[in-house]
Amino acid sequence: MQTAQAAPRRPGSVEDFFAAFLPLMPVITRFFEAVLVMAEDPQVRANRLGLLQQVAALPAGVADFSKLEGF
Repeated sequence: MQTAQAAPRRPGSVEDFFAAFLPLMPVITRFFEAVLVMAEDPQVRANRLGLLQQVAALPAGVADFSKLEGF
């Protein structure tokens, strides 16, 4: 099992963010291809939604992806 966790955050450059984020993209893609986030079990669903919130928070302070279509 692979584990990825954000290091303590300090605002950095977009280049620094992408240098850290790009290696995670295959893992994130596999997650969406292999995992049903909205599982029937409420605890499993909550855990998976929590993971998604952590991924969504990775660019905080560096980039606002909400301005991009699809985010």
